[in-house]
Amino acid sequence: MDDKFFETDEEFNRIKSQAFESYNKYWDNLEKARKGIDKYMKAREPRKNDLRQYAYGELTGPCECELGQCDQSTNEFCKADETMREFRIGNKTICEKGEEKVSEEKYIGTELESKIYSKALNLIKERQLNGNRMGIEDNSTNTNLISKHYSPLTVRKYNIINGWPLYIGLICDEDISDLDLVVNGVIDACNNAGLISNNIQQIRNVTGILSETLQNHYNSKKKNCVEGVAISLYCDKNFVQNYFGDFMCHLSCRLEYAGILNMLPHI
Repeated sequence: MDDKFFETDEEFNRIKSQAFESYNKYWDNLEKARKGIDKYMKAREPRKNDLRQYAYGELTGPCECELGQCDQSTNEFCKADETMREFRIGNKTICEKGEEKVSEEKYIGTELESKIYSKALNLIKERQLNGNRMGIEDNSTNTNLISKHYSPLTVRKYNIINGWPLYIGLICDEDISDLDLVVNGVIDACNNAGLISNNIQQIRNVTGILSETLQNHYNSKKKNCVEGVAISLYCDKNFVQNYFGDFMCHLSCRLEYAGILNMLPHI
């Protein structure tokens, strides 16, 4: 077997020539890229202060960069220069005091997704009320009249009474972010008072204290905003169902609540 890698000297010289040619082209292209980067960074450097001033609203007059005109009405920099835009709408912006402020991230999606994203984002800002509440302003009414879709029925499950299941349904036009804290406080109080015991009536009393406390707590935030409270507590061979308000008066509310209870164990 021939131990030569190349069959002829001509073939060896041809391959060697091609290798040197590719090697030289690589270094030429690399040098061109470096020069291009240096040129771009030097051209961009004088604009940094103007960009910072523009972000603070201090810069007046048209954009003077070679890439295009800045749209000062929408506070956007040249669309042709993504690097400059990042300075304005990146995840973090440096404010005048030198503090970092987290701003909105750029959304990447289809044209329709981007349009819906912007509309939803604007709606989130428009519908902000007190606390974590959202909807249309309702300070002049006890309950919301025209934006009830921001106060849906909430059903929460707890296992804090010796491990037995406790379900709470709440229809309320108020911020219920603290619901767990309220329930924890009531159960702790009932425990200390001896209500949580092997006594059927005392177990019924627990649901009564819980319902009244929920009403008092959220009605103190917004007068008469609690429209319905449903409490279901099961202990061994003993099921207690406690209704207040809409759950007591309207079959549709009870059916919705019961449907959720039937669904929860199967999730």
